[in-house]
Amino acid sequence: MSAATQTTTAASGALTGLARALVQQGKLRPDRAETLARKAVQSNSTFIDELVAIGEAIGLTASSIARFAAETFGHPMLDLSAIDIDQLAKDTIDRKLVASLRVLALRKRGNRLAVAASDPTNAQALDQVKFQTQLVLDVIVVEHDKLMAIIESTSQSASKALEKLIDDDVSFESRCNLAMVTLEPMPDEEDLNARIFHHVHDLEAHGLVEVMADMSQFDAKRLHLLIARHAHFTGSTVAAKILAEWPTWYPKFRKVMPIEYRRALNELKARVAAMQAAE
Repeated sequence: MSAATQTTTAASGALTGLARALVQQGKLRPDRAETLARKAVQSNSTFIDELVAIGEAIGLTASSIARFAAETFGHPMLDLSAIDIDQLAKDTIDRKLVASLRVLALRKRGNRLAVAASDPTNAQALDQVKFQTQLVLDVIVVEHDKLMAIIESTSQSASKALEKLIDDDVSFESRCNLAMVTLEPMPDEEDLNARIFHHVHDLEAHGLVEVMADMSQFDAKRLHLLIARHAHFTGSTVAAKILAEWPTWYPKFRKVMPIEYRRALNELKARVAAMQAAE
């Protein structure tokens, strides 16, 4: 074994996954791989983020990295430019995980989920997705730049959808079938304290099960909770604006209530009141 080979082997021993494979097969210098790995840790990014950022300068394009990963680790490869984004298994993976883990749900069949990943050796990310979805994952390798473009696009579309819903110039009433539903003003809830929901870890712990399960009350809290989670997971500036100007925006919302559901709720409320009076 030559001195150069021994150095490469020793250096690659401190690396794992894709980085180690690239070094072992002579695609990436050991010192450069270690520098990229350290930078990823320091900047809270991933190794492949840092690699693709400088890849073309060292002869490693996103496409060549994807081919290498697919062939080396035995996964199929997909060109994301050929897929219809509207046909993706949206919301199967939590949006925050999609953005932080660089993993995209492609399709779900039974208990199996096909996911797109640019680094199939990122076991920690895949394990988190598996835990969140409780599905068996089929990993498909994709080009990192195309993957990140789609992730960014889906995040922006979520924010734009919310922006359309709150457009002041749109008459929401004209878009509803009022033969089946009624539009109710949001009730006043004096105990709503927006400061409780200022931080996501607070709002997730503040009676989350009760607020989301009991549809007969907590309307203001539930609405604030949903918008706050949307703002946190998507970075939506529109949602952030609503939260910052909550007293102004809250009265503009309407509760779409199916007529038969309202009747059933009223009957249930009457029965509970009668039982309490009889006790």
